[in-house]
Amino acid sequence: MFNIDIDTGGTMTDGLVSGNGRVLSLKVETAPHDVTVAFLDILEAARARLGLPDLHTLLSQVEVIRWSSTITSNVLAQRVGPKLGLLVTRGHEADLYDSSAAQTVIGTLVSAEDITGIDADADERAVRLAIKSLLDKGIRRINVSLKDAFPDTGAETRIVDMVSQDYPDHFLGSIPALAGSEVVLRPDDSTRTIASLINAYVHPALATSLYRAEEIVRDQHGWQGNVLIGHINGGVARIGKTKAFDTIESGPLFGTHACAAAPPSSVTARSSRSTWAAPPPRPVPSRTAGSS
Repeated sequence: MFNIDIDTGGTMTDGLVSGNGRVLSLKVETAPHDVTVAFLDILEAARARLGLPDLHTLLSQVEVIRWSSTITSNVLAQRVGPKLGLLVTRGHEADLYDSSAAQTVIGTLVSAEDITGIDADADERAVRLAIKSLLDKGIRRINVSLKDAFPDTGAETRIVDMVSQDYPDHFLGSIPALAGSEVVLRPDDSTRTIASLINAYVHPALATSLYRAEEIVRDQHGWQGNVLIGHINGGVARIGKTKAFDTIESGPLFGTHACAAAPPSSVTARSSRSTWAAPPPRPVPSRTAGSS
């Protein structure tokens, strides 16, 4: 059986196939508009190097697929995330509990006018009015990060539940809501706030790419397992158990771990030569008699 490790960067995607006494190093170009193209190109390049007839045959001999990337970093750099709204404790709309940290996200991930403060003892009506005021501005995702909301997460949870009840999934106007205490389990109010904003901002693009890749290998090529996603802590998890925030810079981190584990001679030798090769052309379906 083989293990396949894939690392997608903004320019190139690398692959490492190991197993059955063989280790193959692969490299293809990343298609920035759709990272699943390079994901499949790595698998196709592995199939060709192993001399197998198709991806179904390759994947039947694969035990693990691990995928790390800079997808989240690219979304942050390109500023292509959704329009976010943020509910905080009144008085912290401008500083987000730490004025220096707030400068890194206000005006980039969230606009100042899309941050609303509520009183610590705000009743249900006041909270609903605050939520509606954000939605009226075209907000597509709401973050809730209140002062001292960890370890007592009750206030944030109550607001998230309120959003879910008023704008449920089966409505076209469904609005995802995220509590800061769900993303980072720390008492630092600023850290929870910033982390939740990053998570909400990169979540849509990341989820779309990851699930699309897994669906293609399952539905079209017979893959029976889960694509495991690299985390910044050095571990992996299936897509459904991965937070977008967990994946930030996972690619560079895994590369660092690999270099640290590899013998110095192999790192020097590999860095001195190019391993890039265009993936083999994909077969074109033959036309049947009478087809146009």
